[in-house]
This record gives sequence, C-alpha cells and structure tokens, in this order.
Amino acid sequence: MHYDIILLGAGCSSMQLLHAMLRTSNGKKLRILILEKEQDFPEKSWCFWSKNATEYDSLVSKKWNQIEFFTASYALHKAINPYQYKYIHSQTFFDFHVDLIHKSGNVDFFRDEVLSVDRNDQIFTVKTPKTTYTAAKVYSSMYTKSELQKNELLLWQHFYGFFIKTEKPVFNKDVFRMMDFRIPQSATGSHFIYILPFSETEALVEFTAFSSVESYADTEYKDYLSTYIQTHFQTNYQISRIERGKIPMTNAKPNTDNLDGIIPIGGRAGAIKPSTGYAFNRIRKNTQALFSDDFGRLEAPFFNQNRFQLYDTLLLQIIKTDPQKINLVMEQLFRKNNPTTILKFLDEETTILEDLSIFSRLPIPLFLNQLKNYVKNRI
Repeated sequence: MHYDIILLGAGCSSMQLLHAMLRTSNGKKLRILILEKEQDFPEKSWCFWSKNATEYDSLVSKKWNQIEFFTASYALHKAINPYQYKYIHSQTFFDFHVDLIHKSGNVDFFRDEVLSVDRNDQIFTVKTPKTTYTAAKVYSSMYTKSELQKNELLLWQHFYGFFIKTEKPVFNKDVFRMMDFRIPQSATGSHFIYILPFSETEALVEFTAFSSVESYADTEYKDYLSTYIQTHFQTNYQISRIERGKIPMTNAKPNTDNLDGIIPIGGRAGAIKPSTGYAFNRIRKNTQALFSDDFGRLEAPFFNQNRFQLYDTLLLQIIKTDPQKINLVMEQLFRKNNPTTILKFLDEETTILEDLSIFSRLPIPLFLNQLKNYVKNRI
C-alpha cells in the first residue's frame, strides 16, 4: 500500500491540489491516495472574485458584475469591472473531482480516519483503523487550532442563510449585495446581510456575524432574516434550503503539531483570510505556489506572513473590542474607495502606496489606537 503522494482530507484544498496534479504529465504517472474520515461531502456555497478566467469557470453557475453595499447612512451600487464575482455550489465542485478520480486510474479515494502519521528517513507511514499506508510525500489540510500567542486572536464569522423563492420579482439578478448593515447590531459582534440573487425571484439571503462567540441560537438567526426580508422586500417566500456554518477569523498560525515534512494546504496553510473568511481563491494561489516548479517544492509560504497580517490583526482587534464600529470602518472603506481597489486590497495585491491611500480614508484614530495596542502587546 505504498503511494507517491497521500492527501489527508478531501476538502476544497485537497481537491484543487489533485486537479493541479492531474493536469500535468508527471501527476498522471504518480500513485495518489486521498483519505477522508467524513462519509459525505459538505454542502456549501463558495464564492470568489477574479479578473481573468480560471480553471474552475466551467463549474460557476452564476456571475455578478455589480456590487451593492448599505449602511443606515450610505448606499453603493457600482460595477466591479474588470472583476466578476463567481458562485460555485460545493456539490458541483465535488462531483467534478470525483469524476476526475474515477477517470484517472492512478488515484485511490478511501473514507477512513487518520490515526497517526510517522516518518522514518524519507518515508511517511499513515495509519488508519483499517490499514497502514506509506508515501514519499504527504499533504495535509487537517487544521488544528494552535495556542494563541501575543497579538494572536481567534474570533468567528458565523452565518445562517435562506435559499428562497419569492412570490413576486424583487431581486436584481445582476447585483450581489456584499454587506448590508441595516440590521440590529450587538455588543458581541458586527452583523450584516449578504445576498446572492440567482434570478428576480430566487436568492440566498444570509445573516452574517463577525463576533467573539461561535454562533447564535437558530431562532435568533431566523428572526434577523425574516425581519430583514419583510422590511426590504415585502413579499411572501418559500425556503428551499438553509445554509449555515462558521469560519475561524484568526491571525494565529495553524498548529503543525506532527511531523516535519508534511506539506500544509488550505486552512492549515493559512488560506482562510482572517478578516473576511474568503478562502477559495487563496487556495488556488497556494496550489499554484506548490506547483510552480512541477512538484519539487516541499512547502508553500504561509499566508499572512507579511504586512497584510498586520492589517488583518488590526481589524480583528476592532471586532473584539469595538464590534459596533465595524460598520463605520466598512462604510468609509466603500464610500471613499473604488470597489475594484477594495477587491484588489482584499486579494493582497495592492502596493504599499495603495495601502496607505486606503488607510488614509479610514477612521485614523481608531486604527492608530489599535496599532498602539498591537505594539504594546509585542513588548
């Protein structure tokens, strides 16, 4: 049971990595094993923005070229050219990759729990309840939370959404609503509504919180959503599906508590953007970095090990200490910057001069206070 490569976990990052491998001539020759303890793939919505075509555009079921943003005192509706905001349903994504596995002839996929991973010289040994496997190289997306150090924070983005069909046409199918803060806020978190319209009568309407607690009661989520829909759309509707989840918002480096030589991917490599929770496109970048020299690279750089880590940390500190001010920060961000500049900034592709221009238009005293606290905690 020896393989060239073992992938621990069968989530978004492992599947993207497998796809990259199977697109190369070398990858098609390797014996690859995927191990996943869960018996079913999770049902999720994955969204990302891009300026160019990607290898996953064939799986995109909806695109938007315009963005909306709201607070009680400000409204934005604007095009995001040259970007497009893209939606992939996780079932479509996993079906595509399972089909790749079936057609490959060199990939095995077993639903089995990893009990331990050991290394002797250059060979890894992976034990499961059913058997033992060996491999020359192991990639892992198995994220474990590390003990927080100075200036490291762990907060949560948790969300609960209705996929609805309305009695009358109420949505602009060409515009996605990135944030709408016109809902009650709380002392423990900053709240907004996120809307993906698939037609004039169908949409995902989702309540999202950036908070210090992991989740709220289901009844609370439902109250926020039903009140919002009635207030802003005034229509009867049917719920076809509910989406819920939580994402760690942390600047802490994931715990790589086992062997040297295991190559981190996905959340384990810091691919979840701490201040937004977006990960799909960052996983693509992680995968591209790993294969920049055709399988020779043994690790990709961790995300958030640059100046953007500081930016994310300052925002996380605000969420922790002054969550009610997040809507003010976001309002000034969208009021005073072009949305395309914001998307470029969130992709960590801006220059330092562009960063300074963005921060000069934000609540400077608020960020200076957080910077002072950051420096103080480093001493």
